[in-house]
Amino acid sequence: MKIAIVGAGVAGSSVLRTLIEESPETMIDRIDVFDYRKETSRGLPYQEDDPTLLLNISPDRISVYSDKSKDFVDWLKDKNLEDARQEGMVQRRHYGRYLHERFESYFNHVKVHFQQSKVIDMLIFNDKEEPAYQDSDSEKFYRLKLEDESWTTFYDAVFFTIGHPPYADYYTLAEHPSFIRHPYPLSKKLGDIKNDQKLGVVGSGASSFDILRYFKRHFDVDYALPLYIPTTPFTPTHIEVDEEPKRSCINDEWIEENRHPETGRILLADIWEQVKYDLTEYGVDWSSVLAQFSTGDLSESIRQYYNRPRGLGVIQEYLSSLSQHLADLYNALSMKDRQDYDTFYRPQVEHFRHSIPHETMGRVIDSLKKDELRIVPGLSDIQWDETNQVFDIYIDGRYHESCDILVNGTGFEFRLKQAGEFNLLIHNLYQKGYIIPADNESRQGVAVTWPECQLINRKFGQLDHVYLMGLFIHLTQYGNNNARLNMEQGRRSAKHLIDRYQTHYSVH
Repeated sequence: MKIAIVGAGVAGSSVLRTLIEESPETMIDRIDVFDYRKETSRGLPYQEDDPTLLLNISPDRISVYSDKSKDFVDWLKDKNLEDARQEGMVQRRHYGRYLHERFESYFNHVKVHFQQSKVIDMLIFNDKEEPAYQDSDSEKFYRLKLEDESWTTFYDAVFFTIGHPPYADYYTLAEHPSFIRHPYPLSKKLGDIKNDQKLGVVGSGASSFDILRYFKRHFDVDYALPLYIPTTPFTPTHIEVDEEPKRSCINDEWIEENRHPETGRILLADIWEQVKYDLTEYGVDWSSVLAQFSTGDLSESIRQYYNRPRGLGVIQEYLSSLSQHLADLYNALSMKDRQDYDTFYRPQVEHFRHSIPHETMGRVIDSLKKDELRIVPGLSDIQWDETNQVFDIYIDGRYHESCDILVNGTGFEFRLKQAGEFNLLIHNLYQKGYIIPADNESRQGVAVTWPECQLINRKFGQLDHVYLMGLFIHLTQYGNNNARLNMEQGRRSAKHLIDRYQTHYSVH
């Protein structure tokens, strides 16, 4: 088989490792890996950048080995980096170096060919090497188009491990040079801003706090950095509980035991009862914690920082342990249960599942006290003032102030049509009908099978041996916003191809 992997980040590296380690010796003729970055395995989040960019997860939870959870911790010790922390967290670039070292040997394998190039399109062919326009019983092959307009050879399988969608442009500002839509790498995107240029940030997510750290380290100004946010909830403070980690009783065995024997479905009521029972065993009542800490405003997060409420910390730890099973649970629900979960439970779970690291919240509070930071809620519009060459900020429908440079921290664009405006591969796959939205109403995400993550579309149905991973499948692989889960999905999808190959040749 000839196999293509598009994207050499965490998921792509995991696919490659699995194919090399677990496939039969006769299965693979060649693996071509494509990425526009020079260095492999790092991807966008862990590329070389300013030391102010920090991991928001404990280093003992993101080992590349499922059976050696402390491997990254040990690597930090070996490199004398275990104490080189900010706000109690490890620099993201260190994790990128760790990933590169651990996966490098697979990219140097004799059957692997790495090409530093961007893939912008794909075509599907039948077993006669003719373009295929609809589903048929014939075997399919795939060719990729590169940025230089050249086409690759034919592949038996393609893994699109393309990671993050482009950053969203909710206020249609991308055409203005003073709007930094994609903020990374910060050292490149913000490095040329002058101290006399007033900077503003849209959003209050993880990217915004990266920008705040960079701003404090590199700028010498006499104004507070403004974070403009709409009236959405502020992220809770992470509470460390000085006890054994709170693990869920829901695991792979629980999932299989609770499936309906005929349909494979799991009742939402059964899942929720188990969650509440587990928390009760830890002395925590979900409803009580929800009543106390679900408002989601800044003042509440500040109180959490000082009071360190145990119940909130237990739920955060519990949901963290449950994250690896969320996608399997969600995809086991009936459509009615899935709608009920999305309406009544998902907002609560997502509110508690995401958090600001405790020491980061302390830095935010300190910056607010020192007038180094302003959090401005009620953002309703942003308009470009052509005459004065500034961005006019509107709060609750009224003009509030202006800034010279605006940095986007609002998160990713999951709507396929809009994402295609900034990503040519997504645009071309969408226009050809090779990818379709996972949600027809919002037009968000990419539809894939679960758990294999093969593409689904109206022309070909399930597109055999074409896999897609990353945040674009977040509506199917629920909760996939961490490195460990993306590594596991890379392994799972690669193992599916291996199993298909072995089944085919055992039959023939």
